[in-house]
Amino acid sequence: MVVAEFTDANDTHPKVVAGTEPSGEQTTATGQSSTSTYAEKAASDLKDKAESSTSATGSDIKDKVDSATSDLQSTTQSTLADVQKNAESTLSDAQKNVESSTSDNVGEGLPDVKFVQRVGNIPLVAGGIEKFESVVNSTQITSSMYATAGAIAAKGLDVASPLITTAAPLINKADDYANQGLDMVESRFPSAFKATPNDVLESAKQPANQGMAVAKNVYDGQIAPLLQNEIVARAIEQLSNINKVLTDGLHHLKEQVVATTHVASEQAHDLTSKLADQLHTLQVHGKELPPIIRNSMSTAYTDVRQIMGDQEKSTQQKATDIAHYVQSIIQPELDKAQALLFQKKEQAKDAAGDAQAEVEKTAQDVGKTAQEATQ
Repeated sequence: MVVAEFTDANDTHPKVVAGTEPSGEQTTATGQSSTSTYAEKAASDLKDKAESSTSATGSDIKDKVDSATSDLQSTTQSTLADVQKNAESTLSDAQKNVESSTSDNVGEGLPDVKFVQRVGNIPLVAGGIEKFESVVNSTQITSSMYATAGAIAAKGLDVASPLITTAAPLINKADDYANQGLDMVESRFPSAFKATPNDVLESAKQPANQGMAVAKNVYDGQIAPLLQNEIVARAIEQLSNINKVLTDGLHHLKEQVVATTHVASEQAHDLTSKLADQLHTLQVHGKELPPIIRNSMSTAYTDVRQIMGDQEKSTQQKATDIAHYVQSIIQPELDKAQALLFQKKEQAKDAAGDAQAEVEKTAQDVGKTAQEATQ
């Protein structure tokens, strides 16, 4: 018997197997049933394989496409970066070559002007040029303009080089005269050719610092001790008040020149009254002051009152006379009084020292006498 059998579920071709041959109807029914079963199973397996293969193939294709796209982007970016870098390098080299060529060509065949070189080598001039270039090159716009101006100047010098070469003897002669004058200036002021900007700055600071130090020493050593004395402090306070009134009065009197006559007269009268009051206050409360100071203040008070009481003069004229009197009489007397107060203060210190020494000596003598009496 020959039977068609599917030995593998994935095999679509039946194999012939030897065996007992059934009857015709049985063989036909069995063959049809087996063939149908195996055909359905094979079709199902083929479908699964096709779906699996299709899914795997689609996923692989997608991964490959993504990988190829990523590689292409990376390659493109790298290529663009290399191209940009090469372009920048080429542009920089070209610019350097142009500058070098311009620098080498400019000045060929031109006279050597030593005067300009010497002036450019002076530290102050060189520092100024360096500072100017740093400021110009600090921004891209000014740096580009400066480079363009330099290129234009170099081109102009190159164009004018034939004329400059022709006039070279005259230029050299003028350069000699200029160098001689520069030598004369350098011999008289050598520090100007050696000083740096920092040296000049430090030299400018020294006088101010020294002046401040001297003023502080004078105040600490002479003025501050005097201010601690009660009498001197009171007198100085009165003098300061008078000086303040005088200063304010003079300032206001000057302003009244352009003011109306009525307002000027009232303010002038008020200021002169204040001045008289201050002089009277100093006269009353200055009993402890030396007689010469009291007499000066008393005389000034009397004179001011006399000027104010003059009926023949206008208020404006009185204010003018008082201002003149203050400047010519009172202010010098105040300065003398202040100097005398300082002198009296020093004398008081010396007298106090002598008295203390005399007391100590007397105490020693008394102690010595007491000791001898005891013995």
